[in-house]
Amino acid sequence: MPAQWRIRMGIFSVSHNNTHGDFYYKVTGILSDVQNKITNLGGLGPQVSGVHVKMVGQPIDALYGYVADGYFSSFTEARAHTVVQWGKLQGGDIRYIDQLTVDTDGDGKPDAGDSKMTGDDRVVLGNPIPRYNFSFDIFTSWKGFDFSMFLQGVGKRDGYVSGWLAYPFANASTVLVQHLDRWNEANPNPNAAYPRLSINQHSNNTQASSFWQVSAAYFRLKNIQIGYTLPKEWLGEKNISGLRVYANGNNIFTSSKMPIGMDPESPESVQNSYPLISTYTFGVEVKF
Repeated sequence: MPAQWRIRMGIFSVSHNNTHGDFYYKVTGILSDVQNKITNLGGLGPQVSGVHVKMVGQPIDALYGYVADGYFSSFTEARAHTVVQWGKLQGGDIRYIDQLTVDTDGDGKPDAGDSKMTGDDRVVLGNPIPRYNFSFDIFTSWKGFDFSMFLQGVGKRDGYVSGWLAYPFANASTVLVQHLDRWNEANPNPNAAYPRLSINQHSNNTQASSFWQVSAAYFRLKNIQIGYTLPKEWLGEKNISGLRVYANGNNIFTSSKMPIGMDPESPESVQNSYPLISTYTFGVEVKF
């Protein structure tokens, strides 16, 4: 039997416009949501690919990995850790939770860990599919002036930080200012954004885990345009039927919890693309 999944989708749209003398306005709002769940994998078990998994009962390509439990506060604490992780642990390395995978009392339910991190300790971490997509489109005009604004966002989505955004110097990549906020012996901050710095990509700290999971929900002011259409009598006898001047801005503002350089609209596979930029233009529209 081939793999099967269920998709549920809903869209709600509302629009209103009105005129008061010379003033006109129109407002449109859209809210949509999509949910999917795998119902059958044709008899196969979980299919893991990187930080994603296809698993019965879960969304397609759900985030999958280990559950992080902060940093080791010192070399002494790291070496005293009784759960086998990866490499030679030090202060500032990520500590992981040893999931309940061993049944010690024979009741068929795991009630203890096995004191080592293996693939069995991985769990579903989140859903990378955007939920609660919303947008607002606003247009107004008054005596030749016009104004439009477009806003959009996502209410819920789980993202994952990887590559050069997570590991400075990886594959000769650059170092970002945000990478300075990391654990170090001079300032062993338990809330630092990044683990200790190492010459090579320390395998313990690059495991697929909840440590690198972030909220990809966002709100973005996508576009604003302001224009003015000159009265026809100002154009005189010229062969011009209309003239409008305008100023336009794109990608003006984004509110997101994602690291600098990571676009919440982009899938994880293109995190290494050039950061989204704001653009501002001025123009003239002429009708003959």
